[in-house]
Amino acid sequence: MVINSIESWGNELAFPRNHGAVTLASKSGSFIHGKTHITCAELYTTEFQLGAHWVHEESLQFATSSKNNNWDSGYVVEIREFQPASTPQFALIKSFWISSHNGEFSFSPVSFHASFVTQEEIVILGVEDSRILLRVRTTHPLYTPPGCFSPDGSFFACEYGVWEQKICVWKNISNNYVAWCGLQPQFPFESFSFSPTTSTILTWGKEGIQLLELGNCSTIPPTDVSNQHYKKHLVAYSADGAHIAMALQKGTVVKVLYTISNAPQQLLDTKIEILDIKIIDSTVFVAGRHRFGSWCLETGEPVHDHEIIATTDTTCLALSNDCSHLALATYGEVFLYDVQAQKILSRQTVVEPWISDLWFPPNGHQLWLTTHSSISNPTSKLIKFEKREDGKVLFVSMEDLWDAWPLVNRFSPHGWHIKNDSEWVVDLRGKKVLWLPLRWRVKQWQDVRWDGKFLALVHYNHLEPIIIEFQP
Repeated sequence: MVINSIESWGNELAFPRNHGAVTLASKSGSFIHGKTHITCAELYTTEFQLGAHWVHEESLQFATSSKNNNWDSGYVVEIREFQPASTPQFALIKSFWISSHNGEFSFSPVSFHASFVTQEEIVILGVEDSRILLRVRTTHPLYTPPGCFSPDGSFFACEYGVWEQKICVWKNISNNYVAWCGLQPQFPFESFSFSPTTSTILTWGKEGIQLLELGNCSTIPPTDVSNQHYKKHLVAYSADGAHIAMALQKGTVVKVLYTISNAPQQLLDTKIEILDIKIIDSTVFVAGRHRFGSWCLETGEPVHDHEIIATTDTTCLALSNDCSHLALATYGEVFLYDVQAQKILSRQTVVEPWISDLWFPPNGHQLWLTTHSSISNPTSKLIKFEKREDGKVLFVSMEDLWDAWPLVNRFSPHGWHIKNDSEWVVDLRGKKVLWLPLRWRVKQWQDVRWDGKFLALVHYNHLEPIIIEFQP
């Protein structure tokens, strides 16, 4: 039988171990098993859900969950087998009463574990005793139901992510589930399934098919990344390019790389909620909402640390190029703060109150900021201020940013530039300079930072920023 559109059938595929017929199922309880189209509508009860299906000794079996009418607070999980020559065709093999849980249902016929997944919660339990084996909760919508078990019952996986699709994997260890890894597909997908060997996960969608190796998992997945989509990476370079410092926005640890010597990487635990970093000579400077500090790169010892006496409502912040000043933004206001004197030198009201980013351009004499776009005002703004020697900040200009990518590329020293979701970094004449792998490509201009001969791709999706050094 040929299926013209898999999309209408939902997301359940079953691949038998004996290389027999592939089974396709819809959430409504219809199956295509080999060449046979099966409908089990007569099994429908209140809150009926198809949890999983599999081939057992050449017969199609499947699990369902439904509201138990005789037990107001629970569900019944039933395992049935399709027997076309019998009446009824769907023979009941086993049934279990379980405690009631919200979410979409999935089932493992090997471990006899069931899962219930909502956007905010994942629950895995044993259907034989209703014992909770895993419960993960988040404060914001994060997961995409329903999730699925591996064929051997040793893993459970669920799609998660706010802006980027990822797959979170837990491992079944002694009837308890522990976070195992997070997988990052290279391009968007509509659904996924474990392969029969369990060592890989297959994703599929309009952009193609991907096969992901569980052995290539790069990180243990977080239980709640609902706010992480604002936490890009921060990168700073020494003037000679010998040192590179990096940190996760609002993290506390700075990693220092030595690009010329063979010195090991250095980790600095600053105890500061980091919003910006800079390197001057052999010192790394760190600024957060409430504190400012510096550390010697040679010894790793702190040099200076003090409280920022300014505003408690800082939304974003920028260090000046010589680290003598801080620019702090709140709702509708920008402050210029003298680090040494520990006082505010100037404050300016901003017409567009939603400030998204601010920085000191290379000349050091101006302060630039960008504003959020909104439904009522779909364009962002670029607002420029002049920083005078007496510490005052004067308004210079404001312009619409219909396309902010040219703004990003102004800081490319040799005219090389990058565009939205582009495969290439190109020069002024459009000649291709560097091909970017699919996973490196960025969709938002805020995820690109040019600084001298370095290009950094700082999207939070990367475990660390991707830093590329260009030679003139």
